[in-house]
Amino acid sequence: SSPGHLEALTLRGIAYMYLADHDMAKRHFGEALKFDPDHNDSRKAFNKVKDLDRKRQRANRAFEAQDYLEAEQQCRAALAVDLQHQRVNKELQLQLCRVQQMLAKPQEAVAACQAALAIDSDYYDATKELIRALLAAKSFDEAVNLARSTLQQHQQDGEMHQLYREAEKQLKMSKRKDYYKVLGVEISASTRDIKKAYKDLARQYHPDKVHSSKEKAENEDKFREIAEAYEVLNDDEKRGAYDRGEDLDQQGGGGGWGHPGQHFQQQQGGFQYTFHFG
Repeated sequence: SSPGHLEALTLRGIAYMYLADHDMAKRHFGEALKFDPDHNDSRKAFNKVKDLDRKRQRANRAFEAQDYLEAEQQCRAALAVDLQHQRVNKELQLQLCRVQQMLAKPQEAVAACQAALAIDSDYYDATKELIRALLAAKSFDEAVNLARSTLQQHQQDGEMHQLYREAEKQLKMSKRKDYYKVLGVEISASTRDIKKAYKDLARQYHPDKVHSSKEKAENEDKFREIAEAYEVLNDDEKRGAYDRGEDLDQQGGGGGWGHPGQHFQQQQGGFQYTFHFG
């Protein structure tokens, strides 16, 4: 065949490749190579598209097998094959974003989703994944703002409504008191651990243990906070509501609930201190 014909087959193959129709691309490259096995441009393009497909398939298999480190490596390898292949690279960046979330790398996941959106600003799947990555990165305000603006354009998408509600809930939760931190226990702490931490801290910060008015005021605030945390975390129902991000004020508020166990109270300087044992 004439050189012009081989060149045309190669150019059409490259066009199909950048349209992400790799089967048609390989068919055109293969046709050119049948006429001239040594045709350099067709050979290079054919090898490139095969390499890209191979690495994408490896990334997909690794992800399905939950081998996320391998999936991350193969996504990056595939991205390096052809920096100009926008249709495939935006999908690879989205996949990389998901992989990095599974690897607990939220900041890197955010960057990957942003890279996908830099290629295609209307890439809706990448926008939704970016919201999830922002939440994982604790960028709650940014996640809420993005979810709100995206929802305005996708009012019929139930998933987007759910994402917006979740972003708002996590933003609200981020601004409330961390009762686990107040008591110095893990989220997975048992009731026994919570009771022990409460008793230790209540004794440590009891206002009667200090004498200056400034120290007494500081201990009163700390003591009140400890009691409030204990009232919530020592009750399974209220703790569950707190963990789910529900509004405790609608249930009576932290620090305002009684405790079924035995307790004693002491009046000191107009402030009532309560120790719970039970």
